[in-house]
Amino acid sequence: MTIERIGSFRIIRTVSQVQHITLLHAVSEKSGERAAVRLYSIDSSNTEVAQQLERMLEVTKLLSGLAVVKLLETGRLPNGRDYLIHEQLLGESLATRLSNRPRLPLNEALRICRQVSAVAAEAHARGVIHSRSRPDHVQLSHDLAAVGGERVKLLQ
Repeated sequence: MTIERIGSFRIIRTVSQVQHITLLHAVSEKSGERAAVRLYSIDSSNTEVAQQLERMLEVTKLLSGLAVVKLLETGRLPNGRDYLIHEQLLGESLATRLSNRPRLPLNEALRICRQVSAVAAEAHARGVIHSRSRPDHVQLSHDLAAVGGERVKLLQ
């Protein structure tokens, strides 16, 4: 089954499929904003999965305004699959950067560590422990307003 639209978002292409998650790129037909869609193929009637999704939404709301990927919309498709739509980030994960350059220059490594630490400290102050702070969940996004021209964003 090919999905062409979710809410006001038109699906552009499938990016990847890993375990029970399909990542799609989409564009808002209202604003033109590019977005990423995470489509879950796990049965959401499974209470454990439902609790994980609910917790992810709670954490995202608690951390809004921080360097966490901005959540745009959530819901359930008619076929029962849950989805999350969030901002589409330009850049690369820290894991990708480290696979290409295992030894980062000291100033770059410190800049990334400072940003991750600042987000973690603020999250902890709000009662949230981000348990996925590993290189593949740290996105290095282009941002000319940030020191070094990129900003760290944590993925949920």
